[in-house]
Amino acid sequence: SIRASPVLHVDETGWREDGHNGYLWTFSTATARVFVRGRRERAVLEQMVGDDYPGVLVSDFYAAYTSYEGRHQYCWAHLLRDVDDLVAQHRQDAAVVGWADGLHAVYQRACAVASPDPATRRQARAACEATLGALCAPYLGLAAAPQRILCARITTHLSALFVFVENPAGPPTN
Repeated sequence: SIRASPVLHVDETGWREDGHNGYLWTFSTATARVFVRGRRERAVLEQMVGDDYPGVLVSDFYAAYTSYEGRHQYCWAHLLRDVDDLVAQHRQDAAVVGWADGLHAVYQRACAVASPDPATRRQARAACEATLGALCAPYLGLAAAPQRILCARITTHLSALFVFVENPAGPPTN
């Protein structure tokens, strides 16, 4: 049933059982949850989701998910938490604060897209991707810029940050 769902949320967390370390994975839809204890490796994802899952996979930025080739929505809650942590470390840096404010504004604009028209939603997604890409571009080559690492992550995964805008069945968070 999870493979038949249009949206699948995936997450993993450390789990110690009988003195042995492992990971508990959750594969969740609106109506079903599957829990798997295993290693923290991509093979668990491949076994549970398969190669031909037609829906949107929603996950955090853990490396096991980054090579997933299907439709993917990365979790904005995880990204925004990292952005807010960066701001907390650099409260006096106007460039960091302004960048973070701009990123939050793009996300809020994306969440506000309410058109039922698919073409309008595609245009809105493209506009959000372009705006966020432009917001990050100046910091990618600046080794001293505190936001450089997050900008690199955003740029790498830009095409999977606004899937929820085009596909309203998928949420922006896992």
